[in-house]
Parts: sequence; structure tokens; C-alpha cells
Amino acid sequence: IKSVTMEKKSDSRKISKESQASTSTQQSQTSRTRQKPENKESATTRRKPENKESATRSSERTSSRPQRRAIQQSIKEHFPVRRSTRRTKSSIASEKFESLVSKLMSKNEEGLKSLEIEGKGKGVVTTRPFLKDELICEYSGELISFNEAKKKEEEYEKDSSIGCYMYYFEYKNRKLCVDATKDNGRFGRLLNHSKTSANVVTKLIAVNDNPYLCLIAARNIETGEELQYDYGERSKEAVASHPWLTL
Repeated sequence: IKSVTMEKKSDSRKISKESQASTSTQQSQTSRTRQKPENKESATTRRKPENKESATRSSERTSSRPQRRAIQQSIKEHFPVRRSTRRTKSSIASEKFESLVSKLMSKNEEGLKSLEIEGKGKGVVTTRPFLKDELICEYSGELISFNEAKKKEEEYEKDSSIGCYMYYFEYKNRKLCVDATKDNGRFGRLLNHSKTSANVVTKLIAVNDNPYLCLIAARNIETGEELQYDYGERSKEAVASHPWLTL
């Protein structure tokens, strides 16, 4: 009987322990279920003020846009935007070239005068200042081929009174010549030679695929200066017959 009662007691203890465990688990579950809605409420209550603040900020931004535009417009009216007046090197160069071509095509030779130069014959002096790289005049004459120029040169050598005003050059791999022996009233053919004190240089310029020999100021030239450039003749025969080519 004792053993039976002891077993019953032990069974009753087990049952009581199990019941206690089940009740504790139920309480824990109920406590968990109770805590969930609290978290939802707290989450919703926390998010609401954030949404209101963002909404008010966006409304303030949209409302302040026209005000900002009005302020910017008034600033522009009172303080105009400064724009740079600097020009690039390429634009300056193109502008100078256009000016040179315009003067070249107009055949403008103002500022020049022909005089008798002691020991040289006719020459050209300036009647106004010229700036460096400014077009002075064109070496104007008849444009002919190299072979034709050589034939004419042989004919000119037969008559010492005629003289020779031939300028040879190359253009697009072709040898050409400007024959200015015939007086056409232009100043370019009258400029004298100087190897050591030249103040003019020649420059080949193409306009509409036509070559032009231009006489350009090598430096700033004052009024009354004689215009001279290097003819470029270095042959022994030419120097022997014309010693002034070395000067």
C-alpha cells in the first residue's frame, strides 16, 4: 500500500509540475501576444510625426521656390552677370587673316611713296607708321610657270634697260613665278634689297586657291623709313654681277 501511495504521490507531483510548466508557457505566450500590439502602436505613433515633418518640409520647399526665383531675378537686375571678353588665339589669328585678305583684295597701298634712293635708284618709303605683321602691299605681276619665266628671263637679259623683276616660289609642289617686269603702277616691285637691315618679309597667301605674294612688316615701322626685304639670291653669278646683294 505504501508503495502504491508513494507512486501516486510521485505521479501527482509530476502532474503538478507539468501543469505548472503549461501554465507558465501560457502566461509567457499571453505576455508575448500582449506585447505585439504595443510594438505596433509604438511604431505607428513614432512614424506619424516623421511623416508630418517631411510633409511640412516639402511644402515649405515648394512654397519657397517662387520666392527664391524672385530674389535671383532681382539680384540679376541690380547686379548684371559679368561675361568674359577675352578672345582665344585662334579667333584673333582668324580676324587678322581676314583683315589682311580684305586689304589685299582691295589693292589698298596707302601710306607708301616712291623716291629716288641714293646709290640704289627708285625705292619705297613710308608716309605713315606700320605695325608688325601688317600688310604693306602685294608683289603684283603676271603669274606664270617656271619654264615660261626662264624663257622670259633670257629675253630680258638681252636688253639691259629693261631690268628683271622675277620672283620665283613654290606652291602646291609646283614651281611658279610672278613676273613684275612690266610697270603696273604698284609699289611692290620697287622695294629694294637688304640682307642685313630688312624690315619687310614676303609671305605666300592663298585666296580661293590662288597664290599671292604679300610684303609684310617684319617689325614696327616708323614714318619715313625705307622699305627693304631680302631677295634671297645667293648664287655666285648673281652676287658677282650685283655686289649689293650681300648688303
